[in-house]
Amino acid sequence: RDDVGPRYLLLLSGLGCGGDASSSVAAGLLEDYLCGHVGDPAEEGGRVVHVIVAGNGVAPGRAAEGGAELDAFLCALGASVTVDVVPGEHDPSNANWPVQPIHPCLLPVSGTYGTVRRCTNPYVAGVGGAAVAGSAGENVR
Repeated sequence: RDDVGPRYLLLLSGLGCGGDASSSVAAGLLEDYLCGHVGDPAEEGGRVVHVIVAGNGVAPGRAAEGGAELDAFLCALGASVTVDVVPGEHDPSNANWPVQPIHPCLLPVSGTYGTVRRCTNPYVAGVGGAAVAGSAGENVR
């Protein structure tokens, strides 16, 4: 991605991997778009250089099935862009504040990619020279 032009950060929440079939189809379409398998790579999808999965990547109560599906999704994205995975309310993580990253045993393959990072909630990082901060909102309920 050395061409000149705008770069984008994608905030993604509520994937619900392991849930109903429609969430799997939606994740597959998004994966194809971001990885350049559909559309013109010069369009917005090809200009996304960083993805933040901002919580609820796994459907509630579906840690085993959802973790495997999320792991495969993150592998595909991690081959093209940097991905930060921030746990949300329904993700399999601890219930204490700050919420610790999703355990590596739930993301065994994508966790080996240097471009897929497991992060805490609240989340703070530098992305393309800009400071990005956020939380799932548990502290303000």
